[in-house]
Amino acid sequence: MTTKCITQIKANYTNKLFVPFVPIRAIRVLLIVFFVPLWFLISACDSKQPPQTRTQINQNNQAPDFALQDMTGKEVKLTDLIGQKPLVLDFWASWCSYCRAEIPNVVDLHNTYKDKITIVGISLDQSYADAQAYTQKHNIPYPNLYDARGMVAQTYQIAGIPALIIINAKGEIVKRNATIEDVKALAK
Repeated sequence: MTTKCITQIKANYTNKLFVPFVPIRAIRVLLIVFFVPLWFLISACDSKQPPQTRTQINQNNQAPDFALQDMTGKEVKLTDLIGQKPLVLDFWASWCSYCRAEIPNVVDLHNTYKDKITIVGISLDQSYADAQAYTQKHNIPYPNLYDARGMVAQTYQIAGIPALIIINAKGEIVKRNATIEDVKALAK
C-alpha cells in the first residue's frame, strides 16, 4: 500500500461519521426510520384521556345522535328513527364482499319483521354515487344513509364491516356486533 492510501484509511477511521460495517449503518437506519415513529405512535396511544367519541358511547348505553344524508338527498337524524320500535343499524359498503353477501339476509329481515323492527343501512362507500347506485341496482327496500367521512362509524366504534347494532325504542344500544340471529330473536 502506498502512504497516500494508508493516510486515507486512517482519516476515514478517525472521522466520527464513518461506519466501517454496513450492518451497523443499516441498524441505525432501521432505528431512525421504523422504531422512532413506532415509539411516538405507542406513546400517543397510551394517553390517559380517551377520545371524545369513546366517552360518548361508554358513559351510558345511550346511542349518540347523528345526522346523515339518505339516498334521496334528505337529511335523516337518529332521533327521527328512534321511538316506537327497535332500530337496527347496518354498517356496510358496496366494495365489501362480506357486506354484499349479508345484505340479502338483511333485506329478508326487513321484509319479514318490518312491523316489529326498523332497519337502516349506513353506507361507508367512498362516494355517495357508489352507495346510491348499489342500493338502486339491488332494490334495497329499507332506508340507507351515507356516512361520508366515517364519523358515525367511528363514533359507534365500528372496527369492521358488515356490522349490526341494535338500539331499543328508548335509544339505548342493546347489542353491538349483532348477528342476523340476534335481530331475529329481538323481533320474535
